Amino acid sequence: MSKKLLIVTPDIVGPIRNGGIGTAFAALALFAAQAGMHVTVLYTLGKHSEHWSLDDCNAFYQQGGVEFIPMSSPSRVVEIDAPWPRRNAYRVYGWLKEHGDDYDLIIFPEWHAEAYYTLLARHQGLMLQHTQIWVNTHGPSTWSMEGNYQLPREAELVELDFMERETVRLADGIVSPSAYLFDWMRGHQWQMPKQALVIQNLMAEASMDHTDAAQELIDEIVFFGRLEARKGLFIFCDAIDRLAPELQAKIQRITFLGKALPVDVFDSFGYIQRRAAAWKTSIVIQTEYDREQAREFLTASPSRLAVIASLVENSPYTVLECLHHQIRFLATNVGGIPELIDPEDQPRILFPPRPTTLVRLIETAITKGFAPAQRALSAAQVEAQWSDFFAQVQSQHETMPSAKADDTQPLVSVCMPHHDSPDTLRLALDSVYRQSYGHFEIIVVDDGSSTEETLRMLDALELELAEKGGRLIRQENAYPGAARNRAVAHAKGDYLLFMDDDNLAMPQELETFMAVALRTDSDILTTVSAVFTGKSPPKRPRHLLLPLGPATGAGVYRNVFGDMNSFWKKSAFLAVGGFTEDYGIGHEDWEILAKATLMGLHLELVPEPLFWYRATVGGVQTTGDMAAYLARSARPYLQHDPHGLGMLAAHAAWARFSNVPEISRSAFGKRTSWRMALSLVRRSDLFVKFRITVKRYGLRMAVRKTIQYLRSHSE
Repeated sequence: MSKKLLIVTPDIVGPIRNGGIGTAFAALALFAAQAGMHVTVLYTLGKHSEHWSLDDCNAFYQQGGVEFIPMSSPSRVVEIDAPWPRRNAYRVYGWLKEHGDDYDLIIFPEWHAEAYYTLLARHQGLMLQHTQIWVNTHGPSTWSMEGNYQLPREAELVELDFMERETVRLADGIVSPSAYLFDWMRGHQWQMPKQALVIQNLMAEASMDHTDAAQELIDEIVFFGRLEARKGLFIFCDAIDRLAPELQAKIQRITFLGKALPVDVFDSFGYIQRRAAAWKTSIVIQTEYDREQAREFLTASPSRLAVIASLVENSPYTVLECLHHQIRFLATNVGGIPELIDPEDQPRILFPPRPTTLVRLIETAITKGFAPAQRALSAAQVEAQWSDFFAQVQSQHETMPSAKADDTQPLVSVCMPHHDSPDTLRLALDSVYRQSYGHFEIIVVDDGSSTEETLRMLDALELELAEKGGRLIRQENAYPGAARNRAVAHAKGDYLLFMDDDNLAMPQELETFMAVALRTDSDILTTVSAVFTGKSPPKRPRHLLLPLGPATGAGVYRNVFGDMNSFWKKSAFLAVGGFTEDYGIGHEDWEILAKATLMGLHLELVPEPLFWYRATVGGVQTTGDMAAYLARSARPYLQHDPHGLGMLAAHAAWARFSNVPEISRSAFGKRTSWRMALSLVRRSDLFVKFRITVKRYGLRMAVRKTIQYLRSHSE
């Protein structure tokens, strides 16, 4: 067996109450420890706990031979500018960079995609080359949303769907407790790893003796599940309504056992009380029991019948626990539920999610009695499957090939546009000269500089570049897209690095880009930006701009692909057709990267900061017409327009942009400074610049500059 196992999860028994993922991972951790493995649980929510204290959690897992680690914040705080799914995954990535090599096998859930950046870096050869990473799936966010008949209410869920899909695609393998969920994934065009295993969830407790399977007359009905529509609450109440009065009178009590929703979401108590007003029996609503208390309640009397009426399920612990502990129950025949139940018992246990069939089964249980059902697979069989899984992983770990370094050094053409910024240009060039990768040329295209200082510097630079095998090209001002195209036209390299004249390359940038490009055969690579202000960067990054990668759906709303500081195969750049050359309008990086991914080119994000991004107030991205900028970034979607989806994407971009409150000129005469500041903060494209302005000038001056900007751009 694999010697060292790490389970990374935001949901685990102890700090989280009644979570299905947490129950599964707790049982898996305790089973693996009992089998002789060194097991660690990394709880990614850190100090957050809604149930036990962290000390109690540690004591519980220590008793079972498991090390419990609440993930702490890094000692050196780095601000990560990204939506919450990216931030969470990147913090896990940071922890594993320091500690991941201590483990032979790491298991994640796909839910919330906390493995995304770790798997991306490992795929690129940057970390964990001798560690296997598997996904134990329990239900993607999109699956849950679809099953609840919901729509994504925030753009972050579009990103999360991409990240969860990539987590599965990049893993060594995936384990699902049901074949149903694999079918769902394939039906929704998820790319599955070659190793996809169906193994049911484990139970931490010993099973009850199955010899007592007598028919018992039922006199208490228990709705078992969260008190909401998707758990079948409405169907259950409809079924009770349809019970004949004489049968209702035989029921001593109806219990609702499960968590209630917040009242502002759904008034569970009020709904149940209204529905139960005409019933001929007493009602109890129990929302405070944890998993152990609920099990003790259900096993206390053989005359209790649990009803699990869910509209959508994968492989629910409510059903598994009823089977494991010989609790009498009925359940809907949805999702992976039938896979848990012995086929001989299914006709009397399962019902379609409609009240007519449920009421007939309840009538039978009341009048003729009911016996417990049996599991399709015994606990011992499931444990044997997990033991075989660990043995298989260990065998694969021992035979993992070592990655072979590619010592070829293709020529890289560093393409740098410039306009009247001699000081930053000098610093940018010096940063390129310090690269650990030596086979490159530099092509600077001066885009119509006019100051005497700049012209003198360019005269000297022309000779300097020529001596180093590079070139200086001068042209009339045509904007950065045209300047970059001009540089590529003179490039000799098979690869291109686009770099702005006010940014700085980290010493390993070219070496890392080239190694990843050769390993992955990527057409385009982007990277994390380390933000700084002023003349020189700090010794270590303090603020990161964290892209996502080739998520074309999320790319409608914001540039998730990466910065213009990007690494290209020259052939890929030519296939895209180069930059469009719109004068005076930004977002050329967003536009070309979106176009490339829509064309099917292979773009990857290198999840390490490889360059310093100089943030300046009043730069080109903050002084133009934002509506025009967004129209430019939407252009690839309009060009790639199957059945009108391109126009839909463009409309979605406008709808999100226009959600920022409109500000008329008349508003500037009123005391609306804070409202002005908030409107800028909601503009994700300007958020970083606003924060920098606050740090440099203070909040009052930042608000004033915000008002000046909005005044100059209002109609």
